[in-house]
Amino acid sequence: FIQSNLRFIMSAFHTKTIASVLEPVAQQVSHLVVLYEAGQQGQAMPDLGENITVVLTCVSNLASVAEQTALQSNDATFIRDFPSALAAVNSSSQALSEAVLELKTDPYSSQGRRKLITGAKGILTGTCDLLLMYDESEVRKIVKNCEAVKSYFPVCLEVGTLEDLSFYIKNLTPGLTQVCKAVQNRAEELLHKPYADILRRETDQLKKFAPMLIGASKSLINAGGNEDLANAAHQNLDTTIEKMTASMKEIIRVLLLKDPDYGKKIIADFHPLALAKDAVMADCKRLEDWLKVGNLSDHDGLKCAAELLNAAKELASGVSGPEGEQIGEIVKAICDIVGDLNNLGENGSEADKAALKKALLDQVEKLDSIVQKTDVLASTPSGAVSRRVEDAKRWATHGDPLTGDAKANFADLLTTSRAVAKANGGKEGAMIEDSCNKLEELLDEASKLELEIGNTKGKADNRARILAWLDQLDNQVKMADEKHILPSEVVRAGVNQLAEWAKDSPAVDDANAHHAYNKVVEASKAASEGLSKAEREQVDTLLADVNEAMEAYQAVIRSPNPSQAIVKKSQAALLQAVNKLGSVLEKADMTGDNAAENVTTGVERICDLLDAHKVGENPAVEASIRSTVDKVANIGRAVANHNPGPDGDEINSLCDNVKTYLAQRQWVINNPDKVTPDMVAQNTKNLKNALRVLEDKITAVEQDRDEGTELVSAVGAAQHWATTGKGGDAEGTA
Repeated sequence: FIQSNLRFIMSAFHTKTIASVLEPVAQQVSHLVVLYEAGQQGQAMPDLGENITVVLTCVSNLASVAEQTALQSNDATFIRDFPSALAAVNSSSQALSEAVLELKTDPYSSQGRRKLITGAKGILTGTCDLLLMYDESEVRKIVKNCEAVKSYFPVCLEVGTLEDLSFYIKNLTPGLTQVCKAVQNRAEELLHKPYADILRRETDQLKKFAPMLIGASKSLINAGGNEDLANAAHQNLDTTIEKMTASMKEIIRVLLLKDPDYGKKIIADFHPLALAKDAVMADCKRLEDWLKVGNLSDHDGLKCAAELLNAAKELASGVSGPEGEQIGEIVKAICDIVGDLNNLGENGSEADKAALKKALLDQVEKLDSIVQKTDVLASTPSGAVSRRVEDAKRWATHGDPLTGDAKANFADLLTTSRAVAKANGGKEGAMIEDSCNKLEELLDEASKLELEIGNTKGKADNRARILAWLDQLDNQVKMADEKHILPSEVVRAGVNQLAEWAKDSPAVDDANAHHAYNKVVEASKAASEGLSKAEREQVDTLLADVNEAMEAYQAVIRSPNPSQAIVKKSQAALLQAVNKLGSVLEKADMTGDNAAENVTTGVERICDLLDAHKVGENPAVEASIRSTVDKVANIGRAVANHNPGPDGDEINSLCDNVKTYLAQRQWVINNPDKVTPDMVAQNTKNLKNALRVLEDKITAVEQDRDEGTELVSAVGAAQHWATTGKGGDAEGTA
């Protein structure tokens, strides 16, 4: 209960004001719930008067302010929803007051404990509701003003005289100034820095273009009868209006975001299987365009088909169930057709080529349709746990007996969760294991309660606590799954989305361009957090380059009748900038300060999965093993390239050993009738040993490199002291 409800409350902390008001209330209420938990174990309840007085004082002050705000508000939504939320808070406050009196009279009172927990839960959710209602009301007010100012931008096209322009400026300036100030204040309030940065950047854009809007309008008025000057001024004015409108649209979009989707949705957006799905869908679209429109040469079309097959094979290997089998069958069919097209070459008849292309198009469209409907994350550990958690929550809500399917579902849930705990180890693994143990205790309690006649309250309390611990376990497993996504994967996904946008028609909607760019900014900043200071500074520089390239590209596509050569040149510059950004972060993952640490993390994960699962029993596990081995080997080869000579050669050889044993494991999976248990066990042992040897070698090489760097630095400092005498004898001797 504590973790579930406080996690819900913490998710509402998206502004400094909400955090400052809600956090002390949440802390006090959590203390009350701890006491409730102790009471459930048979302990007497202490005098809660002081604790509850603090809570009720905070809530009373908040309710008073909320009432005054409602009386002064013109927001129909706030006025409509406020009374019920306030009534819920007051009711919960009353329950807490009654709980104090009853527990003071009888420290073991079950009714007093029930009122305590009911009041505590109501205070948490009710206070949160009040604060969010007020916050959303304030946001709607800002958005309304933004919409009004945005709608006034195009009015300058109707300005015909300098007097009209003066009147337009007098009307626009107060509203625009008010909006910019309100948005800047909102940016200061937000706790999610990427959103705050977007609001600041777009507000600066409005301030930058406002004088240009007036200047362009004045130029249009002064052009008089000169048609060339009038056309140029009109185009300049249109471009400025478009830019200001795009900035205002982006401000409105970000204002309406209630919680940071980046991070919370990182698994859904950037999990390797999700990235593979995105790649398959993108390649399907390119192939369909080639086969329908002929916008690619046959050589490029077949190259695209090869890329599709690689992505689809990865997806098929990671997706379990009928969808994975269907994808695998279609991949085999596409592979056969592509092989036939390659065999035809340039000498084949056009009729044969057309027939094969028609067959290929049918399979690509079929694949696209299946992949779009496939929930790829259902095959991940977090997806499997979430699915079983939902089934368990349905059981707990409906009040069915803990038998049959329900009991089997809980058993699978705990087994899968404990496998995740073992695979992660450390603090995350311990937390997941603790949640599993707590759920087991509650399930044992549920089984005993079912044997009792009556005791409705005890059964309801038990199910409520099971629901809370299910939520906690689900969240812990998702966080553990997220931990294994490398920063470069996150950035590469954002970079790919921006690259796809840049390849689209030059007449792309500007809001989409902003959205794609903001994804790259958020992902890059998050990825750079684990890098060294020098690497972070390099990322910041590259982000500035991407921003500059995007602005140049946007200027080109908005200009009147730009030549295709200029468009392509600006596109190439943008793609070069974003790809350089992604490459630098990938290199930081592979060869920076994180190389040895990433290898150790990867090896631990692989070995834990090898220990926890039988060979081939879970396709998702095998996909995870293959993916992580590939990452470890790639890091190893990158370290080898940076250490030419015997060390580099040895690391490359060790990488080859790991890949060989991984290939043998796949052969074992594909040929179960040809292997013995001893062969399977030996392969697993060989793979683990090879990984450990590779890990030890990379760690040693990286440690030697760090010590060498320190030695060079120390020698330089000593030479400087010996030559100049600066720094003092004590420091120089050291």
